Amino acid sequence: MKTLLLTLLLVPMMSFGQNNYSMSFDGQDDYVDLTPIDLSNQNEMSIEIWINPQTITANSATSIIRQDGGDWFLIFEHNGGLAGPGTIINFGLTTQNGFDQMYTFIDPNQWTNQWIHLVATYNGISKKIYKNGVEIFSNTISNGSIVSSNNFFNIGRFGSTTSGSEYFDGLVDETRIWSKALTQQEIQDYMNCPPTGTESGLVGYWNFEEGSGTTALDQTSNSNDGIIYGNGLIGTEYEGGYIFQLDPSTGNGLIATDNYIGTGEWGCYGIAVSGADDQSIGTGAQNTTDIINSGCTASSNNPTAANIAYNYSNGYNDWFLPSLDELNLIYNNLHSQGIVNYDTGDPNNWYWSSSESSINEQQGATNINFSDGFIAYNNNKDSWQGGVIAARSFSTTINASYDTDTPPDNCCAPTSSIDTQTACDSYTWVDGNTYSSSNNTATYTTINAAGCDSVLLLT
Repeated sequence: MKTLLLTLLLVPMMSFGQNNYSMSFDGQDDYVDLTPIDLSNQNEMSIEIWINPQTITANSATSIIRQDGGDWFLIFEHNGGLAGPGTIINFGLTTQNGFDQMYTFIDPNQWTNQWIHLVATYNGISKKIYKNGVEIFSNTISNGSIVSSNNFFNIGRFGSTTSGSEYFDGLVDETRIWSKALTQQEIQDYMNCPPTGTESGLVGYWNFEEGSGTTALDQTSNSNDGIIYGNGLIGTEYEGGYIFQLDPSTGNGLIATDNYIGTGEWGCYGIAVSGADDQSIGTGAQNTTDIINSGCTASSNNPTAANIAYNYSNGYNDWFLPSLDELNLIYNNLHSQGIVNYDTGDPNNWYWSSSESSINEQQGATNINFSDGFIAYNNNKDSWQGGVIAARSFSTTINASYDTDTPPDNCCAPTSSIDTQTACDSYTWVDGNTYSSSNNTATYTTINAAGCDSVLLLT
């Protein structure tokens, strides 16, 4: 009698990995900012991304992924008067022969609240869009190399690093850029099981498996790590005011008072204050210090706008007069959004920044009319009744908005089991052959319902 031992080993044909997280975008200010990918002189590319939109009809257009205005993009949008928002999907691409948009009509209800594997390809002649591994539209364009710029590359919005629109509302995962046109078989393979990051032609891959922090790591060797913006903190009441600016890469940000704290002149008329002319974000505190250290005052020895901000206290004592760019963010992120209603009662409802005029430093300074957002680059320093909003900096530990809802994972994970069969003299195995004690080893391969190879060993 020969005891035959059957070992069943399930072997994956593709690489596999854990998929525990996806990115959650709120449709308001969440997005991933990446370094633009240079595909110039390439005549092929593919955009691959998993999406689970909450809605695609809230805005006239919703950007899924976009490099510059028209290098290449995938967006949901309307088609003029023919159809409303979210009723077409558009694959735009610029080659040396010009810009081409390829779009097809869709039913928004078939594209929301479900995971969708979306791929757009260009092979030098034609463009194609695939949904869940099935081609849904294609066209032929004038062949030519792809045009690339270095302006911006965003997942989840359209815009530069200082302003944006068309924010995506929903979940995003497994985002990849290829320098080749994926075949339908490759698309279906990578839909079922993600690549490792070392595949030929894979130039950018973000799987959002970090689970915390604000950095999206590139899984390829190109190290094009992204910064995750948003997190819902802009407009949040925090540490004596409202957050109007946040750098997710550092956790540093800026807070503005919840109302204007006084009115007055910019002051220092006839004096060019050394160092107080910077307009950029992060310079308001130094501008204010330079004004205070100059010792100059407003008319009748009244305090300057910088003094009013510097001496303000509401439990926090580190306030300053914001720079022009900082004040502009207060206007755009707080006042215009209706989060804080700043109102001095003046018809122009205008506010000083700490930035001196670059046109006439001795007599001019900058301000913004909150009535309409108009920026005055050379207002007289002795103009009175200019509003003062104070700002302060803060630092916090922040995390991006991750979600545990992820696309389906059909990878072939390896498993093994042992089945022992006892037979007298001979045994007919699953391959239909009969084995005995002198002929007792064999290998048999089959494919299970999931499409994974199963290798059976008879020992």
